[in-house]
Amino acid sequence: MTVTRARFDGRVAAAILVLNLVAHFVPFERPGFQPDDFGWLELARGGEPWSFVGTALHQGVRPLGLTLFMMEPYVLGLHEATQLAILIGTTSVLTLLSYACLAWFLPPGLAPLASLAFVLWPVKHEIYASQLFGVNNLAAILVVASGVVFARWVRRESALALAAAVAAYGLSLFIYEIGYVAPALFYFAARREGPRARGAAWFLIPAALYWVFRWTHPDVVISTGRFDISLEALRTGLPSLPSNLIGFQLARNIAYGLFAVWSGPAWFLAVCLATSAGVAALAGRWMREAAGERAEAGDSWRIAGAGLLSAFALAAPAAMILVESRHSILASLGMGVVVAAIATRIPRVLGQATFVVLLLSSQGLALRQAEVSRLQASVHQALAEQRAEIRAAKIVVIDIASLAERVPYTWGEKKTNVLRAYWGLHAFAAGGLSAMVADVLHPDPGSSQPRVAVCASGLAVSEESVRCARHYQTGRPFAVRREGTLVIDFRTLPLPLS
Repeated sequence: MTVTRARFDGRVAAAILVLNLVAHFVPFERPGFQPDDFGWLELARGGEPWSFVGTALHQGVRPLGLTLFMMEPYVLGLHEATQLAILIGTTSVLTLLSYACLAWFLPPGLAPLASLAFVLWPVKHEIYASQLFGVNNLAAILVVASGVVFARWVRRESALALAAAVAAYGLSLFIYEIGYVAPALFYFAARREGPRARGAAWFLIPAALYWVFRWTHPDVVISTGRFDISLEALRTGLPSLPSNLIGFQLARNIAYGLFAVWSGPAWFLAVCLATSAGVAALAGRWMREAAGERAEAGDSWRIAGAGLLSAFALAAPAAMILVESRHSILASLGMGVVVAAIATRIPRVLGQATFVVLLLSSQGLALRQAEVSRLQASVHQALAEQRAEIRAAKIVVIDIASLAERVPYTWGEKKTNVLRAYWGLHAFAAGGLSAMVADVLHPDPGSSQPRVAVCASGLAVSEESVRCARHYQTGRPFAVRREGTLVIDFRTLPLPLS
């Protein structure tokens, strides 16, 4: 199949940049922070100033990423304006580079459609959530930039371009290894350009160095997640791959997003309707342009198949543990190709409807993200208002169930998901709430942090003891002495508007 590739069109770039903002950041609110934001900040503050850098760089997995995860809140603090700037900045750069990369891979008519589908794809919602995901976005940016620069080398045989592409890819691996298999895709795309495609073999150097570094740094000095591959991990991870790309996670995000639009405020519904009209018109125009190229039906289906295989390949390494939203940033490019190729082979009105559904799903999730961010900010404020009581306590028991009872947050089960997820988005975690308490007490060198326990259900307080039927993290019951214990509930917490 001979492919005439697209050129970078500034009008297309401007359109998808605007949609990146409108689809994922309206309303422009992120006052609260994710549990991990507070966790990384607490780790960074431990020990001597800046000692976390040396600690992170000795980590066998993601040494640069862990450094950045801690450096972000340590240097920039936790501020809404900074958070929005990081998220908007990194996702905008990723959007532009993704269009440039797709313009190399695809025919001219398909590149804008695939870029549009990538921007609107609702499963990668985490990358718009909290400033810590700016690190994940940076890793994705480096991988996509590596592909763009490699394409330049293939066409012009610039040694500097090849070196820059390999360096960008290698750097990404030590930040967050979501693009580990990307060079294989670069190779298959470049084969149609001629023998220079063999230059992709240079990517094997950083790919091998990644494992050398990991094997020579076996000690996990920071407990940051699950990295050990096992049969038990595979039993969870492998089903999560199709679930994320074409199954439950995709269906859930679309359903939750559409419901959020339906139940949202009138002004938000008006924005969604106006944006939907624009996306329908834009998709219709680009589909007409793609149809004008008169590509054979077989070509379109082969492109769709290649896009699907690419998506599965890019997300496959994470499937050895668990595929979550942040692991499918690059896989969303492949799914964008699938949507674009199929949209050109079905009736135009159905293609337009597909893009509108993706848009509304993402907009609904953006509204939910603003809501849960407000809720996180309210909880942090409630803890801050009890700073003196927390400082005087030996044990702090947080009754998260008292908040979950007041807030609609899922259509699914609520026994284990006690506001862990808010309509599919990260909300609270035991470690995050403990780190929130540490942040509330900082800086206070004269006192030690009390032990924090979070109760998910069945809290009972008597004169002698505080009992909980289900610990938020372990799921087991626990009991502590009433003396010296502070119980914090949210029964009277003023809820932010939603």
